[in-house]
Amino acid sequence: MPGETADNAIQREIFEETELRVLHFHKVQKHKSAGYTLQVFAASAAIADAHAGDDAAAVRIVPIDNPPALLYTPDLWAIIRAAHQRLTEL
Repeated sequence: MPGETADNAIQREIFEETELRVLHFHKVQKHKSAGYTLQVFAASAAIADAHAGDDAAAVRIVPIDNPPALLYTPDLWAIIRAAHQRLTEL
């Protein structure tokens, strides 16, 4: 949204897609892929309470080492794995 801060955008996006309210999160890494800049955030949330919001068809928890065969942003899973590795090193 024009004029929206990165913090507000991540809170809005998470809520729109999962109906979860995430107040505390931190930036993990920034990555460029297919002409886009992807910012990876980490947060704690009651994931069992997630429901598809008005911006998503469904919410699923998927294993990081075996993602489902769907269309993704190029390099998305490589970015997620790199962020996961970085988090485990903190």
